Amino acid sequence: MQSGECMEVTANGGVSGSFTSGSEGWAYHEFACADVNTTETFQLTVTKGFTNRARLVVIGGGGGGGWDGTGNLGNGGGGGGAAVINRTGQLFQGTYSIQVGAGGAPPDADNVSPPLRTYNGGNGDYSEILGGPYTGTDRLKSLGGKGGYGAVADPLYLHGGDSATGFTGGTNSGLWAGGGGGFTSNGSNGVSNKAGNGGTGTTVTLPYTSPSWLTTSKGVGGGGGAARDGVSSIEQGYGQDGGGGFSGDGDRYSGGGGGGGRDFPATPPGGIGCSGGDGIVIIYYPTGSCKEYSESVLLYTGSDTASACGSQTSTPFYIEKNTTLGTGNTIYQDKFLFTPVVDGYYSDKSFSYFVTSSNGKIINTQECTDPIYSYYNSNTGSILPSSSYLDPFSWVDNGVSLEAWSYANGYQGNSYEPLINLGDESAGGDRDFFEIRYSGTGNMTAKGVYYDGTSNNNTTPDYTVPGTGIWIHTVFTWDKDTSQGLLYIDGALYASSSISTITTELNNPEVNISRTDSGVDREVVVGEAYVYGSALSAAAVSASYENTKSRYVGH
Repeated sequence: MQSGECMEVTANGGVSGSFTSGSEGWAYHEFACADVNTTETFQLTVTKGFTNRARLVVIGGGGGGGWDGTGNLGNGGGGGGAAVINRTGQLFQGTYSIQVGAGGAPPDADNVSPPLRTYNGGNGDYSEILGGPYTGTDRLKSLGGKGGYGAVADPLYLHGGDSATGFTGGTNSGLWAGGGGGFTSNGSNGVSNKAGNGGTGTTVTLPYTSPSWLTTSKGVGGGGGAARDGVSSIEQGYGQDGGGGFSGDGDRYSGGGGGGGRDFPATPPGGIGCSGGDGIVIIYYPTGSCKEYSESVLLYTGSDTASACGSQTSTPFYIEKNTTLGTGNTIYQDKFLFTPVVDGYYSDKSFSYFVTSSNGKIINTQECTDPIYSYYNSNTGSILPSSSYLDPFSWVDNGVSLEAWSYANGYQGNSYEPLINLGDESAGGDRDFFEIRYSGTGNMTAKGVYYDGTSNNNTTPDYTVPGTGIWIHTVFTWDKDTSQGLLYIDGALYASSSISTITTELNNPEVNISRTDSGVDREVVVGEAYVYGSALSAAAVSASYENTKSRYVGH
């Protein structure tokens, strides 16, 4: 996309422009001081769009170089380098306040009463971007470097200034001062007949030619070098990565420290320490990369469809404007659509949405039909003992569904092996109103069973189980309106029967898992089971199978 199709940004001051990188249009804004020793402030306002691919360069001012102020074979320490922030970040709608830090001033060399008032270089000021996501502890603030030292009362106190990142300035040796600390290393010490060098900074490279730098890259954040005295055989210190050498200012817009002042000529203003380089703030971003967001949607979360649909606590999430919740679309945690939601199940109480692959994309949509009973054991491979569960739900007479993952572990001669059934033993005898059953003395078969008020041997056509130890997903549904009993195996419809007459009065409802009359362990292994008070749709059955099959070997 070309520049201007999405992002709309205005800048109060600074220099703005555009460039193309590959097939993308980009815009840049550079904010710099008119005078090296004067801090300035600006504003940047994003009126439309947002991006998480903005590039942000923030460099504070470098420290000024020191001077001993005597003219008696002394020299000053170099200034320290500023901090450098160079990172990818966010820009979204709002106004950002921008400060660009001045370089540290040289020592005061006023030759009137009182003469030669200070001998240390000034500290560099900070630069920052403040606003949007950059507030509080997350503000993008680049501190300035410390000024170099010089003292007429103590000629040994001629250290280089520390950098903003804590790298120290070099010490002195006699009259030979130390260099200033850099962004990435300490300044060197002054030694006999040699002044200290500034510590190293770093290099920032841009994808366009900077109007401020007049190039695509610049050394920044280096310490200034210490000065030498007036004897030509003594070596001078030098600055690195934007730091000024002896009696040299730090580079403009680099945050480099200023060089230390030499002793000759002794009469001010000659020979004083040098200014640190001022800082800069650079922001550039793709202009066509943003998306439009919707207002938040309240969704419930859970570990599966049932828990998401049944949750009572909702959280605001976001989707792209003009899209809907559904398979293939993405749910985000924030309205700027930067951060996808974590994997899991999300529900709006009508449907649940399954998200996986750590990208926030919905891979499956399923109707929200809350189970009135649920059991979960996963694929542990254990044989469940005889179990009966009394559940105080009210009977819903518009339909029912039984769902289970299970496998046959063998057969020992009983006439049937109930996998899961909804029954009423207190009504007298075995009244399994709805049941999924394993049966047969040879190859095991599965079927849906229902009770019509007289007999509970009404069944859907049998499904032949492939063999013992093989997991299958079984769902039996009955819909009162359609009078259909449907049997689904592994997400697909297997068989159907017309069920027009049925008794649904349950005086004392029981949910039974692998129940046996004799009380011995059954030969059916159950991974999970559910009872619903309505008939699940074919889409819901298929979705449930797809969402749970990864838990079972062979699916």
